[in-house]
Amino acid sequence: MNILVINLRHRRDRLELFMKHWEWLGHIDVVDGVLSDTLHTGCGLAHINAIRKGLSNAHWCLVLEDDARLNCSPSEFLNAVYEAVARTEWDVVMLGPNSHRLFHAPSEVFSISPNFIKVSCTKSIRSCTGMLWSKNSIPLIQEYSRLLNQGHVFPIDRMITSFKYPWICTRDTGDEAPNAVPIEPLPNLWISSRVLVYQEPGIFSDNTYAASHDFLSDSVEYMKELCTRADLQVQILPP
Repeated sequence: MNILVINLRHRRDRLELFMKHWEWLGHIDVVDGVLSDTLHTGCGLAHINAIRKGLSNAHWCLVLEDDARLNCSPSEFLNAVYEAVARTEWDVVMLGPNSHRLFHAPSEVFSISPNFIKVSCTKSIRSCTGMLWSKNSIPLIQEYSRLLNQGHVFPIDRMITSFKYPWICTRDTGDEAPNAVPIEPLPNLWISSRVLVYQEPGIFSDNTYAASHDFLSDSVEYMKELCTRADLQVQILPP
């Protein structure tokens, strides 16, 4: 399995911090971030580049953003990753979801193990800071690339979790766009039952704009909340 990190060339300071934190993983390929003046597009295009590179000679790849930090022990993380990649039918696995904001109706949750759960399609899951992608996801990535190149505004985490809804997210409105089309084929998405990877408060940024400012206020408070609730009190249904 290939491991990749996305990093903007003018932010090698972030890359240095990342490599120190993840050095126990071994070799990690660096994929350049993409600068864009369109909301979410630079982030999405960078992920597409990383996924295509990571899957060029492997069935699975792990794509991390350069603000990704481990929220469990290395052995717990590796055990979860090994479990995920053993399931060849899975397309995408999200390792750092903001799951504590979901699951108001436990009947919508399906558990396959203590590590992974599946929920009915939702607009609520966020965070693509730590993702596992299989070759099965390539058609999905091709469709996502087509949407971005046509000028649609569509964050990659929304793309893989709100696939049932014919909408393109915009940060300005947060509403549906009537002219959007559903993503096809539908991804077989699973998420970790607790936050294994989170985004580092203080250097969290969307890497969308050329300036790529780090967020130092509201996002930090949100990430602190996420970290303190990392063990997620979620009701898991029997498999």
